[in-house]
Amino acid sequence: MIQLITLPVAVLAAIVPMALFLLAAWWLDRYEREPLWMVLATFFWGAVGGVLLAIAGSLLLEIPLSMILAADAQEAAGPVLVAPFVEEITKGCVLLLLLRHRLFDNATDGFVYGAAAGLGFGMTENFLYFSMVGMSGDAGGFFITIFLRTAFSAPLHGMASGTFGAALGLAKFQRAWPLRWGLPPIGLLMAMGLHFFWNAMAVYLSSHAGGLTGGSLAVFVQFGGLILYFIAFFALFQLSMLHERAIIGHELAEEARRGILPPSYVPILQSYLRRIRRDWLPPAIPHHHFIALCTRLAFRKHQAARCRPAQRFDYAEEVRVLRQELRALIERAGS
Repeated sequence: MIQLITLPVAVLAAIVPMALFLLAAWWLDRYEREPLWMVLATFFWGAVGGVLLAIAGSLLLEIPLSMILAADAQEAAGPVLVAPFVEEITKGCVLLLLLRHRLFDNATDGFVYGAAAGLGFGMTENFLYFSMVGMSGDAGGFFITIFLRTAFSAPLHGMASGTFGAALGLAKFQRAWPLRWGLPPIGLLMAMGLHFFWNAMAVYLSSHAGGLTGGSLAVFVQFGGLILYFIAFFALFQLSMLHERAIIGHELAEEARRGILPPSYVPILQSYLRRIRRDWLPPAIPHHHFIALCTRLAFRKHQAARCRPAQRFDYAEEVRVLRQELRALIERAGS
């Protein structure tokens, strides 16, 4: 009977928390949120493509390991060495494709897209674990597994991939080639390192302490490490948001000096809480569209000054079109 109940519970427990985490990550990108369909597509890549490639890659790597390692070492090598290496690459490869898109333009976007890929991967992995434990008939183990993997393991996938994504976004418009080419592998190694630490602690502590005590100690150590990384991750995300705020202020101040928009609008557009209010714009100006235009203009100006020479004309042309559209919008509202 328990097996019949656990399957729908496993489906809901795998999908609902990850969907909520995904929406939270998307919402936190306050200034220029990514298209939800692109975030969802990245999420589903992690859930399907990332998992399938990870399974294939793990099998390929475990074959040579089985020839050189003893049985006990093989059991530890899979989660500790193979999984961090393979899974962070398979989750992150979609980010390399997205990086070519105009909308993936800074570290904040990388955080969001990377988290989406990781949370999708975690959703599928959670479902597989929940189903496996549920089919065993162990009700207690089933619900403990749901709690531990939902609270720790799956968010770790999101943070690890988000770290790699942030490094890609930060590197995209770097002028110095050592940063442009050096940040992505550093971000990938950091993602693998976090994954390695998590899995290594679980394997080491459970194998040396054993039983309930060992499992509890493993959870305690992992929880502390993950909380510290979460704090660092969130702090870096907020620093990226502050950088975006500074870009908006600097670039739009220049537009105000050009006479494109009133100077009083600039500090309002820098503040998320002030910009969402509707009492600062004339009623004739569409609120959401105006904010989106101003924000995109600020970011494209910043990127036009830092992109590769081959891309400079396209970015400069987009700046011209956005500036013209913004000017026309304000003039129509004032007429």
